[in-house]
Amino acid sequence: LGGNPEISDALKADIAAACVPKVVAALAADAPNVIHLDTAGIWGVDFGDAEAAALANCLEANTQLQSLAIGFGASTSSSSLTDVGATHLERVLGSGCSGVVSVRFQDSVNVSSARRSAIGQLCAANALRRATANDPALKSLPLEQHSGFADADMPQLAAALRTNMALRTLSFTSNKAV
Repeated sequence: LGGNPEISDALKADIAAACVPKVVAALAADAPNVIHLDTAGIWGVDFGDAEAAALANCLEANTQLQSLAIGFGASTSSSSLTDVGATHLERVLGSGCSGVVSVRFQDSVNVSSARRSAIGQLCAANALRRATANDPALKSLPLEQHSGFADADMPQLAAALRTNMALRTLSFTSNKAV
């Protein structure tokens, strides 16, 4: 919705008003069919600090959501997320109860590189925890350039992969280090 110029902002707001409560309820209920969330596709008009706080609150008990894309498809003027809102996501990702293993930020999102890095490291820790536990819901693991995985994490990941029977795909898309 966010980047589609053929849809008016008023219609985007109406669609978001109809969709957001359903998505938030599904996330809060830990629905197994919600494993990826693109904020531009749901919120449409804006995803800012208040929306990030609300999302973080419903992710506190969510183990199913695996990836989050923030700001893709949105115009640069429609993303008001800052470090303040990202801190809410960081809090829930660091709690050890979230299933999120990947958060991607559009370059235009106003979140500092330090905050992006911290969130990436928490996602890597979640991924390692889930891979080590042989989590049957974790079928794919993104190892993109900004995934948060460091060279020091690779021995632990390799050890987890030796016994993991659920993980089927390692994605190295956009990883220039490989």
